[in-house]
Amino acid sequence: MSIETSPATTSTTNNVSTVEVLYTYESRTARGHSVCVQPGERYALINDANDDWWFVCKEQFMLVDDGFYLPRTFVKKVGNNIIDE
Repeated sequence: MSIETSPATTSTTNNVSTVEVLYTYESRTARGHSVCVQPGERYALINDANDDWWFVCKEQFMLVDDGFYLPRTFVKKVGNNIIDE
């Protein structure tokens, strides 16, 4: 999958959805960066407008360029809060 456009953030407040990874997923972004996520990892959900792919970042206020897409069916929403590191 290659999506060239960067999504707008869904929120700029502290009320950000958190997703938890359900399955291992490996891919490359359109910019050539490697993506590898494991079950149990949590990410801030930046954009869930697409029915198949959700845009996530490791931290709530990272630059959009630091995020990546995950298949929607590989994650579940686990809350509306700030990710605890």
